[in-house]
Amino acid sequence: MTFPLVLPALAALSADPVLGSAVDTVRNGFSGLFGLLGLIFLIWGVVSIAKSSLGTGGKAIWIIVAIIFPFLGPLCWLIFGGRFRG
Repeated sequence: MTFPLVLPALAALSADPVLGSAVDTVRNGFSGLFGLLGLIFLIWGVVSIAKSSLGTGGKAIWIIVAIIFPFLGPLCWLIFGGRFRG
C-alpha cells in the first residue's frame, strides 16, 4: 500500500543527485547483500524464538512481531529476549 502524498516527495528527492540513490534503495526495497543479510537475521530470530523457553503464546507473539518487522523484531528479540534464550 502506497500513500499518495509520499510518492511526490520521493519523486522530488529522487531527482536530487546526492539523495537520489538512497531514496531509490528505500523505495525499491533492499536487495542483494542487504536483503540476504536481512533474511538471515529474520530466520535466526524466528528459529531462536522457536527454541526459547517461552510459552506457546509468547513465542507466537514474538514470531508475529519478527515477521511484521523483519529487522526490528529480531533486533528487539536479541536485546530483550536474552533471558528466554538458552
